[in-house]
This record gives sequence, structure tokens and C-alpha cells, in this order.
Amino acid sequence: ARGIRYHLAGKHPVLLYPQDDVAPFSENSPSSDRITQRWLARASLEALVVAPARALLARVPVLEQLWIVQGHPMDRARLLSWLIAWGYLRTQEPDAPGSLCLRGETLLIWPPEFQEPVRIEWDEEIVERIRILPQEGPPQNLPRLRLLPLREVRLDAESAERAAAFLHRAAAHRDRGPDRRQLIEDFRQGHWWSGAEVYRAALQPLESLSLPSPPVLVEPILIQAEWEAGIQEILARYRQIPEEQRPYTTPADLYHLEAFGWKGPMLSSLVPPFWQDAETRSNSQFRVQGAD
Repeated sequence: ARGIRYHLAGKHPVLLYPQDDVAPFSENSPSSDRITQRWLARASLEALVVAPARALLARVPVLEQLWIVQGHPMDRARLLSWLIAWGYLRTQEPDAPGSLCLRGETLLIWPPEFQEPVRIEWDEEIVERIRILPQEGPPQNLPRLRLLPLREVRLDAESAERAAAFLHRAAAHRDRGPDRRQLIEDFRQGHWWSGAEVYRAALQPLESLSLPSPPVLVEPILIQAEWEAGIQEILARYRQIPEEQRPYTTPADLYHLEAFGWKGPMLSSLVPPFWQDAETRSNSQFRVQGAD
């Protein structure tokens, strides 16, 4: 992504859509930084998105975002429910990205893509003021604020009942499996645990990834090989799980298992060759231990 930013010389914003930093069907959740990067890439209307082939294998939830606009109405109860469902944590103070605190007509929230918390103030149902709260210096006013989910899975009463129906259907075709009743109870109680993303297809509809700009292929042959290797890894990881521990979601529920089908122009049609302009701009961003 940095190399493409260099070549485009500021003509287009460039965002990364990274793959998970955990294996398929892992007991660990992907890092929050990667989840935030993916939401930002999907929500951008003008960015060129750089995505490795394996990142495109995963099915994704429908794009969700909320805009809070100064001078416009916003129901606080609805906003709080949306934030909690998408993984924000209610705390005494917003002391880390993804945390929030509601005090009467004031919401303190730390969106994961921000460096500081944001303070939102209401006058009854109207948003009166939105301000960034830097550690040093005065607050910075914002005319509007976009909020993106913290997780890629929504967990609320509606999604819990959807998961219950999904698990009942799946269990009817299994002799053994995880404790279905406990899973349903955990979802209904709003409990989340590391690796629970494996049930994202039970909790919500998933779809194919849709990026803001048409795909541009770099080394199509290598992309196809990496796509096929990713599918083999997904299937192998699933088969390695003992049947009594194997989740009720299948690889086909969570990933694309068909042949690579993305089509688009080659990168060379968008970016000039490196040697045409390599000496016209600083390459300081590529320094390694002080060398150019």
C-alpha cells in the first residue's frame, strides 16, 4: 500500500484491506486494528483499496455506519444500542479505543480510528456540539462524526435469535458438536469471547465484499495461486477440528470456496512504471535503518 501511495503521488487516497492475522477457525479473534482498517476501506467512497487475495475470501456483513451531525436529531438510546451491538464497551471513562461513557445528555466515545476521545453533547434530542478532546490543547469542533462498528459481528437480541434458529437447523444434521444450548444462552446474554467470529454467519447475513473502486489486479497468476492456497488452508483447518468441537458454521458459510472470479485491469494501466518517476520525489518513506 505504501508503494502505491508513492506512485500515485497523492492523486488518490490509498487504504489497506488486510486479511486476518489469525488462521481460519482460530480460537483467537483478529486484531482490532485490522478490523478497523477493513471497515474504513469499505466505507470510503474514493479510496483505492489494496487487498491481498486471502482477504477477499471471507464473506462480510452488510456495511454499517452511523453519521452524527451537529444541529440534527439523534436518538441517544438508539445510538447506544447500535454501539453496544457492534462491540463498543461501556466504561466509566473512555480510556481506550472502542470505549464509551454516556452521562445524561453527553456521550464520551473513543472511535477506533481516532487518536483521542470525542465528546457529543445534546440539547434534548438535537446534537448541539461534537468535539475532539486532545490530550493537549483546546477541544476541536467537528460538524459531523461518522461512527463505524468495532467488530465485524453484530450481537443483540435480534441476531441472538437468528443464531438460535441457525444452530437448531445445523444441529439436526450433526451427531456431535459444541454445547448448542450454552452457545445460544451466551448470545442471548450478549456474551462475546475470543474466536466467536466463527459464528458470524449464524448471527447475521453475510455477503461478498464490495469495494469502493473497481478492482485492479497485480500479478493475476500469483493472486489466483494465493486464492487457491487460502481455500485449501480453510478446508484443512476445518477438518483438523475434532467433531465435538467443530463449530456449527461451515467453511461455505464463512468463505468463498469457488474459483477466483475477480476481474479488473492490471496495475500498470493505473500507475506509471517505477523508473519513469522514481527520481522525481523523495523516497524517504522507504528508508531502512537510515539508508535510502
